[in-house]
Amino acid sequence: MTITTTNYSGGETLIPLVTRLVDGSRARAEQPEPPTAEPGAPATDTVIVAIGRCPSLTAEAGVEYWSTPDMTNYSYECVYDPKRVRLDQAEAWLRTQLAERGITVAEFLNEDDKPEPNSFDLAKVIAAMPAAVDEAMRKTLPGYYSPDKAAEIAQVAIEMLRSGQAPAEQPLTAADRGRAWQIKYLCAMPDCGLDHAGADGEPGWHATTPIETTVRDIDTDNLGNENEPFLAAQIVVHDYRAQAYGRTTEMWLHYGVHTGALAPSAARDVAVEGIAFFERLLALCDRADVIARGDFEGDPEVARCDREAEDARIREITARREQRTADAVAVVRERQATAEGPLAEVMGAMTDLIAKTGDPDGVAGFVRDHLAALKRAEA
Repeated sequence: MTITTTNYSGGETLIPLVTRLVDGSRARAEQPEPPTAEPGAPATDTVIVAIGRCPSLTAEAGVEYWSTPDMTNYSYECVYDPKRVRLDQAEAWLRTQLAERGITVAEFLNEDDKPEPNSFDLAKVIAAMPAAVDEAMRKTLPGYYSPDKAAEIAQVAIEMLRSGQAPAEQPLTAADRGRAWQIKYLCAMPDCGLDHAGADGEPGWHATTPIETTVRDIDTDNLGNENEPFLAAQIVVHDYRAQAYGRTTEMWLHYGVHTGALAPSAARDVAVEGIAFFERLLALCDRADVIARGDFEGDPEVARCDREAEDARIREITARREQRTADAVAVVRERQATAEGPLAEVMGAMTDLIAKTGDPDGVAGFVRDHLAALKRAEA
């Protein structure tokens, strides 16, 4: 069984592979097996192979490999499922597969021996934190900088790291996923963090994983978006049918639930202005700290008395309004009893309005205006 891959230096090569998972289904492309070397014939090529674990591998043999004509350090990549196959078994299997094609493996580069791209030595980071914060503050916030403030910020960062609040592991980038993946999904942006084979799909654009503030959205009228970052930013490349529509690189700046799409130069202007603004904000915070020294807690007993007095005032106002309404309704009904014709109808409507609105003065003014208009019309 084989799968065809395109060699972008020209032509195509057929690479023997076990069954691979493509777009959620098993691709069983039956192609003629490539010619193998005659038994006993000397190997015609010597290669280096990069090999690594892949726990989610669906290949039936638990191992699969492909050529990497664009790489300079090795010629093939191989992955294996460590739950089913040991490293030495995977290497032996691949040696046999390539030997049948007259190819000898000179060396395996174990990708699992490389440090994780997002891993770090916590002790080293903590040790370097005070000096790093001090230097960063002196360069970026000279008006706010002092050794004590730098040490205070560094200590907060260290406590966050020690309490397990360090930034979460970043998702895989297109470069992490490999050249074959980039070619398949036309993802020419090595920093792209979208999972084109999964939930993100192929939207016609590519984006880095957003950088974001630890602080969540601070909107006081927040309607269920409390988990959105206060600020975030990412690079986005639009290259859908680029030959027809071109390619555009933007910076997306997110603030709460809102997003602004800017050219990189405009985003840089925002960043520069942001540095200046936040320096002023820090100075404003210092001033607010001074003013806040006069703040104090209220007396719960005085607060209780104030609420009781406010409730009594509201009850008194309500009672007076209800009494005025009742008096107005009584007067109107008394006059309605002696009225005739259209005036009686007006009085009836007036009574209903007073009862519904509780505003006898407003209704009386409306009626007076209405009656005056009728008299003018009759004249």
